[in-house]
Amino acid sequence: MIMSCVSSGPFALALTSRTLQQLTHNIFLKIFRRVVLGIVNVIGAFISSIFLIEPIPYPLKFVAVISLFLHIWSNDREYGGGLSRLIKRIIRRDPNGPKGQS
Repeated sequence: MIMSCVSSGPFALALTSRTLQQLTHNIFLKIFRRVVLGIVNVIGAFISSIFLIEPIPYPLKFVAVISLFLHIWSNDREYGGGLSRLIKRIIRRDPNGPKGQS
């Protein structure tokens, strides 16, 4: 279970890479990649959340948090992009302040 928690996040992120998305222009391959991504994300997020709830050592909980973050990020990359836009908007700093230049 630990190995699936460790490896499922990077694998899900690799499935959403631009290179793999460009290789799957065929509709069948695109559907197959998305089905595999969905299965990996559901199983990986479930195992990561189990590790967060159960009483285990803190380094494994840290790995579970990283894995859960990677699953959320891969879902955002594949199906939306709203989360990354929100984070960029929060982090972005406007040097002129909210009122702009006067």
